[in-house]
Amino acid sequence: SVIATNPKKVEIITEKAGRDGNLAFATGQLLLTDAESAVHKNRFALVFRNVGGLWKLRVDSWNPQ
Repeated sequence: SVIATNPKKVEIITEKAGRDGNLAFATGQLLLTDAESAVHKNRFALVFRNVGGLWKLRVDSWNPQ
């Protein structure tokens, strides 16, 4: 459904981020501007895990506001 909006602009606003040991997270807003200049507001949450010294994305979730 995101591709169907034909986004012309994507803005990611990280509001909170943190780390505890091998886990890290980020939360915030995802704003998509479509071809008709309508802005679609969403919230996101990401969870990362450090595996062998590299940060790997484990959870990527977003929902409309």
